[in-house]
Amino acid sequence: MTINTDIFLGSGASITKIPEFDIYFESTKNPSGAFDDTSLTVIKAATAFSTHYSLVNNLYVGCLLERYTGTTLQTTHRITANTADTITFTPAATPALNDFFVIKGYGAPVPAKKVTGATSVLAQPTITNGGTQIEADESIVTDFASASGLTITGGELVLTLSAESSTVTFPAESGTNYDSGLLTINLASASGTNGITTLQVLFNTADASAPSASANDSVTVAIANSATGAEIAQSVLTALAGKDVTVTRSGAELTITNNTGGYVGTHIAETTTSATTIGNAGGVQGGIITAVTVTNAGSSVSGSGNLPIASNGGTNGVLALAATTTTSAKRLLSDGWLGIVESVTFPTTEIETKQVNLSLGNTRNKTYQYKGIETASGGNLGIVANQGTWLYYFFGAMTSISATTLTGNPSSDYVGGEDKVYVKSSNIPSTGPFFHRVVGTTLCPPNPNHLQEHTTLKELDPPVGTTTMTKGITYTIAEENGDNLPSFAMEQTLSKLEGTNKFRTDSTEPLESMNFIKIARGCRVNTLTLTANENEEVKMTVDVNTRAVHALENDEAYDGRRGVEDDTNLYNYSSIAEFREPFFFSDGVFSVFNHTFLKINTLTLTMNNNLQDRRFLGVGNTSIQEAIPAERTYEIQFTGHVTDDRLYQELLNRTEQTGSGTEITLVFEKSNGEKITLKFEDYMLSANNFPIPDDKGAIVVEATVLPRTMTTCEVITHWKI
Repeated sequence: MTINTDIFLGSGASITKIPEFDIYFESTKNPSGAFDDTSLTVIKAATAFSTHYSLVNNLYVGCLLERYTGTTLQTTHRITANTADTITFTPAATPALNDFFVIKGYGAPVPAKKVTGATSVLAQPTITNGGTQIEADESIVTDFASASGLTITGGELVLTLSAESSTVTFPAESGTNYDSGLLTINLASASGTNGITTLQVLFNTADASAPSASANDSVTVAIANSATGAEIAQSVLTALAGKDVTVTRSGAELTITNNTGGYVGTHIAETTTSATTIGNAGGVQGGIITAVTVTNAGSSVSGSGNLPIASNGGTNGVLALAATTTTSAKRLLSDGWLGIVESVTFPTTEIETKQVNLSLGNTRNKTYQYKGIETASGGNLGIVANQGTWLYYFFGAMTSISATTLTGNPSSDYVGGEDKVYVKSSNIPSTGPFFHRVVGTTLCPPNPNHLQEHTTLKELDPPVGTTTMTKGITYTIAEENGDNLPSFAMEQTLSKLEGTNKFRTDSTEPLESMNFIKIARGCRVNTLTLTANENEEVKMTVDVNTRAVHALENDEAYDGRRGVEDDTNLYNYSSIAEFREPFFFSDGVFSVFNHTFLKINTLTLTMNNNLQDRRFLGVGNTSIQEAIPAERTYEIQFTGHVTDDRLYQELLNRTEQTGSGTEITLVFEKSNGEKITLKFEDYMLSANNFPIPDDKGAIVVEATVLPRTMTTCEVITHWKI
């Protein structure tokens, strides 16, 4: 065991955000075979999923798993365990063959494109000699035994051969030249005898019928007695359209190229009793190796060697083969920038330890102790507000997203344009996913097609501009009155910042001594406090309720921060300075009792979801807790200079302020057009105080307003949720 004795420093510490959305888990087989009528408790990811993603072990314990047929929800289950590509759940399911599953977003961090490898595989071969006359039946290579010094299990290469050509000149028809004649074209083909497919052009002249074809494929050309060589050549060119050849004409001469590469031979013969040969152009019997594609890199590869590729009478090709060791690691979409954070407290793990007496044990000491329930608590973010999307996590329901889009769509539920972002701006699910990032070409998260076809996703045209923002994203947010509040995850990474992968855990050691990573999942906003004090930036304090803090398994290779080493490359970090700048107190507007207050000194909006911790039967894990929202409350406290007795009169007023035109309005705006708008109604003034200052200065009122209902929440920003 190798232990690094260097100390973890704060310079290597970071906390990043991970989105949590529904994860489309396509599964066509269980570990023992295809779905049937037998109940099962374990499902295995389909190749389309496991090719792109690798789940962090047991990260999704406690999440709900929904089974769908088309758009119809069939059954709901609780996840009790998961590996990289399998999910164990209860109760058992009886899915139909085309059913699919969705991991519900609460507590489900979005996986990112995995780093593949972690084994010795075949490296990209080098063409030492392209050879000559390599036939198409040599183009698929699966036998590596003659590569002395190389050992490999499995593996496949596909060779690209040069497209060889042959020319043939057609004489004019003198009356009998083409009687029952034919043109034979031998093409390179892996399926034909000796790699040859025969394509015949049969000539049907004015005085004779076309001969019977004895080829893999044939076409018939009618020849008039007076046809010139050029006319015959053009007729043959037309007849070969759609065949696996490329044909060009120059007068009476055709050049025929095999589209598959390699062998092309041509021969024209008249098949009368005299067997007169009209023309014999011959051909090149094979091509040159121009490229090699590794379609299967094999496994357990070691050593190196030269692999000969046999030719048909020419020069053998030679490929230089060698093993390469690739790395692998699991990844989450954990490169989300938290914004301008003044302070952050990662949720603390607390485990109840109990000491008891089993019986009289001839001692005054406790005779037994054990550990009980595990709880995650205390998560807090102190944020200087440069955007307002944190309000979504408090209120809980997205009603619309207005964004500028381009016409591009992802090509499937899993694959999109390289490093693009896609959005569906209409009929969106209230808790997402809203945006689908493309990491490389992998869609993160995969598109849950029970909610939307991937063709309805549009490529985002991102916000730009400095003094004025264009193509901004407008979020309209509403109160969620059910229990389906959105959540996010946070990743804490303590790294010693050494090596080529500075945030990768070491799966070869029993103790993690280079990268200590914890994942707090299922973070729901319990309390959000927005403060605007004179001469300061607008600030938000976010207290979170956490479902669980997950620790990686010791043998699990994982890239913290999705492997992103430069903070300026974190997601949502903008190179545009104006996007990073915060909202300021001086840019705010506050109105209440149908009056805009111009002399406000401080303002604090406190909103509470009153989340209650609950634990449920059947989760199978002592660390999983749920957060159930209870009564939501709002409170606005402000201080300002006294100009009249309106606030005192409102304190005495016993009638609730309600209806359009009387809302409490709170607006913050940047000069570039980014904006936060909040409106509340159904409110009363609950307290005020008019202290007389000792310095005989301005009278300042301290007031508290209690609204019941949020009517408007609109955020215009560059930030993507």
